[in-house]
Formats: sequence, C-alpha cells, structure tokens
Amino acid sequence: MRIGIRRIWLWAVLVLSPAPVLAQAGPVILGEPELVERTERLLPELEARSGLRSPDTLHVRWTDRLGLQDLVERRLEREWPEPMARDRSRILSLLGLLPPGSHLPTLLRDAQLAEGAGLYDPRDRTILLIQDEPPEVQATTLVHELVHALQDEASPLEELLDPGDGLDGRQAARAVLEAHATLLALERMAGFQPMGDEEPLGNLPELRSLVDDAVDAMAADSEALQGLPAYVRDLLLFPYREGVEYVERLWNHEGGVAPPVPDRLPLSTRDVLHPDPILAGEDLGSVIPPLPSGPDGLWGALGAHTVGVLLRVRGATDSEALVAGWMGDAWFLDEGGERGGWLVVWRSPEEEERFREALRESERVADGAESWTGPHPIGTGGWPATLVCLHASAEVEPECDLQEIFGGGEGS
Repeated sequence: MRIGIRRIWLWAVLVLSPAPVLAQAGPVILGEPELVERTERLLPELEARSGLRSPDTLHVRWTDRLGLQDLVERRLEREWPEPMARDRSRILSLLGLLPPGSHLPTLLRDAQLAEGAGLYDPRDRTILLIQDEPPEVQATTLVHELVHALQDEASPLEELLDPGDGLDGRQAARAVLEAHATLLALERMAGFQPMGDEEPLGNLPELRSLVDDAVDAMAADSEALQGLPAYVRDLLLFPYREGVEYVERLWNHEGGVAPPVPDRLPLSTRDVLHPDPILAGEDLGSVIPPLPSGPDGLWGALGAHTVGVLLRVRGATDSEALVAGWMGDAWFLDEGGERGGWLVVWRSPEEEERFREALRESERVADGAESWTGPHPIGTGGWPATLVCLHASAEVEPECDLQEIFGGGEGS
C-alpha cells in the first residue's frame, strides 16, 4: 500500500469483472470465506498476467482503520528505525525540504492512513483489506495486493526493502514494485485482455493514460497530499509517476510484460529517473564516500531523487538532466542536529560544477545557512564531489571539514 492507491481506484471507476475458476491445484488460502473465494478465482489469472508464481500459503482478512494503522506503524518502525529517522528528518530540514521539527515517518504514516485501503504484510504473507471501503475499491485493492504477494514469492520483499541496504536503493525498488502492481491491477480491473505474445504491449498506452490522469487528479484534490511539504508529496507520488515510467520502459525494452523481480529492479533512484542506461546493461555504479564508524549520524545516501527535488523546489533549471550525473552521496549530522554536511559525488567535473552553480543561483527555501566547496576528489577514481555545509542558524557561517567528517577524500 502506498498513498494514492485508493484514489487511483476511485478515479478509474472500475468494477471487478468475473474471471473463470481454473480447476487446478493452487496455494492454500486462509481467511474470511468471501475473500478466500475471490482470491482463489483471481490468483491463476494474475499468475498468467504477471509471469510470477503464487506463494504456497496466503492469508486474506478484513480489518478496520485501527487495524491498518497498527500494521502501518509497525512497518514504518522497521523501515525507519531511530535514531536514523530522526536524523534523516533533521538533515532534510537543514536543506529546507522539511519544516524544522518534522518527523518524516510520521508524515508518511498520516498520509498513508488517510488514503490507504489495504496492505500486504510480507512477514506472515497476509493481505488486510478495510471492510467499510466501497466494493470497487476493495476489489481493486485486493488485486493490487495480490500482485505484491506474487512479487514476494519471486524475491522476498522484506529483504528488498531492508533499510540496511540503503534508503535510496529501497526507495527505487519500492517505486518500481508499486508501479508494477498498479499497472497489472488496472489492466485486470479495466477489463483489458492480458498483454500477451500476439500483441504484448497493446494496452500499455491506455494504462499509462489511466494512471497519469489519476495521479494528476490526486495531486490536485487530495487534502492529505496538499497539506504535506513538497518533498514528502513528491516522495509519495514517485511510484505512480517515475516508477510507472520505469516499468513502461522495462516492458518496451523486454518486448513484453516482464516482472521487475528478482533481477530487473533499479539500484538507485537515479536509475528510475534515467532508466535507459541500466536497462541496456550499462554498469553505472555508485560511489558512496568512506564513512567513519563514530557515533554521529551517517545513514547512507539521500539519493538522486532528493537532489532533483531540492533543485526543483529551489527553482533551479534543468534539474532532471543534472540528476543523471549523480554517482552517490553521504551526509553527516552533529549530535545536536544543528550542523550538518552533505557530500554529493558526480560523474564528471562539469556536472559537479553545474550542481554548485545551481545551488548558488537558486533561492534557499528555509532558515539557516549553507556553503559549498568543490570539486573534492573522492575514492581511488578521484570522482568529483561537492561538499555542502549546513547550519540551522542564519547567523553562523557553516563550515565542515571533509577529512574530519567523511574520513578524507583523495585516495580513500
């Protein structure tokens, strides 16, 4: 479940169309009889549409808002453990992407609960659906969450979305998994014939149009989205915009409805934003600067998507093209959260210089102060990097030392 899926279903005004019951052995489905019957009818068809296999056992149950809230909160606690969540919120505040005092997981939780209609929990392979939603929302949410169950069987979602593997990579994987489930659910619920071998992508333009219209309406009308900072709003819509485009490019590249799991997932949000090189097999790699092992907050990359949103929010031009040159980043926050540093690594000296120019020429959208230096050569390849120094007070000239914070740059 992600923010907006309920509104996509309502926008499409789609009604569950009967599918034939196939007389074959299948997984064991446990739960409320009505949901078990629906699931048993849907799974063979979804297996055929997706090219993925059903799990051996699956639970489907009704819940209410409180039950969904409990599961959402437990998931966010696993995905955003403290103090990582607190410190990431602080560095985003220093950059002007969150208001001071914000807590990113709390903002995500409130938005998801306002719009969510169901959820798949990979820990015990359970789908929960809110019982008092309109029937068409229940039906389409069930299809969507069943696709997640199929993805989980192909490659365990708990491992794919492990925060220890990097938040930027997790965001990229989540966006594509959500986009994949959205497209297949819409295809099924719209009554389209499966995109098969004879005309493998015949429905894709119409599906893409359905999603685009729904996202545009959602961005304009959703009170849950309108009350959020632009960064969080963009983060929540990322699967339905850039994620859907990635899956569309994947399917066009493969010439059919190829599942993104287990081996077609992007490694970073840069690959979602600029998918053609990685789909063509290029090894773009990423450069994560050497990190110290001390107690201060260092939690990996903010990611290419964050770079793009920062530049866009500040009114910089050509932010999307610049993000293609992102090769990695790492950030630092002192114990009090008043001072931070952000090291952004680029593919070429020209792109590093363009990033510094974009920061210098754009308007900072928050209190506090920042400074930039570069290029700093990082790693054995001497990758050019920009060091952004941040401070919560506008009265302080922010300073940060590359050697002190990141263990040095040249030759490391």
